[in-house]
Amino acid sequence: MQIRLNDISVEVQPGETVLQVARRMGEEIPTLCHAEGHAHKASCMLCAVMNRANGQVMPSCTTLAAEGMDVDTRSPEVIRLRRGALELLLSDHRADCQAPCSLVCPHGMEVAEILRRYDAGAYAAARSLLPGTLPCDACKAPCEKACRRGTVDSAVQIRAMLKELQQPEVPQPVPTAPTASTAPTASTAPQPEAPRFHSRLGRFTAAEKARLQATVATPSRCLHCACDGADGCKLRRYADELGITRSRYGTSSACPTAQERQVVGGTLCFEPAKCVRCGLCVYNTTDGFTFRDRGFGMQVVLPAESQSHIPPQTADLCPTGALYRLKQLPTLLLPLFLVLSLFLFAACGHRGGSSGAESLNWHLFRADATLSGYTGTPLPARPALLWSYRSDVRTVASPVVDGGTTYWCDRKGTVRGVGLGGRLTFEYALQTPVEATPMIHDSVLYIGRIDGMLTALSLARRDTLWNYPTEGQISASPNFLEFTGREAVIVGSYDNYLYCLDARRGTLISRFPSGYYLNGAAALWHHYVVFGGCDAWLRIIDCRTGTPTDSLKLDAYIPASPAIMGDYGYVGDYSGNIYKLMLDGGHIVRHRKIVCEADAATAEEGSYISVPAVSDDTFYYFSGRRRLRAVNRKDGSVRWDYLLGGDCGESSPVVCADRLLVCTKTGIVSILDADTGTLLWEYDAGEQIIGSPAVIRGHFMVLTSRGTLLCFGNEQRNNN
Repeated sequence: MQIRLNDISVEVQPGETVLQVARRMGEEIPTLCHAEGHAHKASCMLCAVMNRANGQVMPSCTTLAAEGMDVDTRSPEVIRLRRGALELLLSDHRADCQAPCSLVCPHGMEVAEILRRYDAGAYAAARSLLPGTLPCDACKAPCEKACRRGTVDSAVQIRAMLKELQQPEVPQPVPTAPTASTAPTASTAPQPEAPRFHSRLGRFTAAEKARLQATVATPSRCLHCACDGADGCKLRRYADELGITRSRYGTSSACPTAQERQVVGGTLCFEPAKCVRCGLCVYNTTDGFTFRDRGFGMQVVLPAESQSHIPPQTADLCPTGALYRLKQLPTLLLPLFLVLSLFLFAACGHRGGSSGAESLNWHLFRADATLSGYTGTPLPARPALLWSYRSDVRTVASPVVDGGTTYWCDRKGTVRGVGLGGRLTFEYALQTPVEATPMIHDSVLYIGRIDGMLTALSLARRDTLWNYPTEGQISASPNFLEFTGREAVIVGSYDNYLYCLDARRGTLISRFPSGYYLNGAAALWHHYVVFGGCDAWLRIIDCRTGTPTDSLKLDAYIPASPAIMGDYGYVGDYSGNIYKLMLDGGHIVRHRKIVCEADAATAEEGSYISVPAVSDDTFYYFSGRRRLRAVNRKDGSVRWDYLLGGDCGESSPVVCADRLLVCTKTGIVSILDADTGTLLWEYDAGEQIIGSPAVIRGHFMVLTSRGTLLCFGNEQRNNN
């Protein structure tokens, strides 16, 4: 089936909407009431397009592409229609995008943010936003003239407060950038920017003034009228793109009460006056948001008894600042930034972790913090079994290696370390079962336990450094971060939280909620943490601010870890789908299913519990019960398809330079040419393999589920 899109013939699939076809062709169409992969109904009409075949204007987000359509998405008439729809929406949006005090400050100070930090008692954080020399003495204080509090009783004494902040109780650090003290005020004034759209709250009614005067009693008396959700507001962004700076029809609202804020679950804030009634929060929550009344008086409301039913990621659906995540103050977030930015700098742009070509380390079960499963360490040219060590205690973990010694933990809670000669060199009893793969950093082994404890075990001292209790089983491997000598450990638990802990002390830095169990490890991408859970949501957290930035709901729960390569991520769900994610600025800017198989990945038909391996141009995954596939990352074409010598399982493939190392559930270890899929070597371990292999210089290690460690190296080493 074909349609014409902006005079180009396009092949479309049955069931595709016009919006999906347009975006697939790189055509950007604005949407407010639509969110890919979520329930929605056409209401905003910002996605309007015209069918030239019959002259009909239609919402592209719900209109299915049909044979014979001649779709126009760019003409002046279409843009005029979208502009009209947007201006009507803006008239029903009562808010101040920016606080008047900040807008009129001639020196460009973030006055509203300074006052917010002042009212929270974060004086050092507020002081950090001040210039070196306060220019207020020669200023006529337009901020106080514009202060909306002045329409209620009297304006906030902004200048006096700024001067108070300039008298710190402790010495200030020396400024590292030019300030007003090193140059005349005129030369430090910000350059004028193109005018942005700004919604105006409008005048307060008498009832609003009385309520505000009685209830708003912050230390500064500031009403905090700036919109905390302005930066992510699609309504404002589209207005800027169309050159709209003010609403043509003025400002009103179906819910006109100004400054009404409803805190939801301690993490979200709902401001009904900013709602444009797109319905995304209503259609995508159960027993949560709902519509009240009809017609022009219709409102979106959240009953008090339904607040506990609203997951934090609901805020990511809101196209305006009506529902947003509560900001945390920099003073509280600074330790999290310092610690969570830690290893991200090491992981950013780094491939292969500590397992480089000259390394005897494999500190994570997927080689490095991105969990890509790629290492530059080559496999032995002529691999052969050098030795095996048998513990006869079952395990489902993968081995990790430090300095040539391989460590793992079993279901009886015993940690073992076996040296390169095949001799047991380390043994420690945790006294509780373990299923998780451990992580090693700086001669400390971090391991999650079935009883919910995360243990830090010193390999040098052979003693426990600390234990941190979670409230659920830990099956995920930890990941780590490092910055300026400070270190943190990130791990998920079955108590539905992702934890960030101080690596040296075992104290809690922060934790992030999910909707259900966290079974896979979190991957690191630049300064973001990416992780999935058994609630089917994939989440991203910005480590600079400690706040979630985006989320995506998959078709089924996410049992394993995502794999990141560059700015692309790959993740599988339990229904057999694999998704490709395009990541930018903490957000999933584009995603699509690149694998959709009813029988993918394991002996349990219809599930996917292995982690894909990713190289520069290819990703590798298990398909069905016995197939291994290589797929071109650029165009999605299958490069090769190989029938394995046994059933696939939970073990994940590893890309080793130009070769691929694969273990199957039935115990077959294979090495294939990564480019062609040609089998180069194979070994039958005779025992089931669940964990993933570890690769170090000149060797690779495979751990069977019966607790047998196999060490492979170059064939000639057997004669030494």
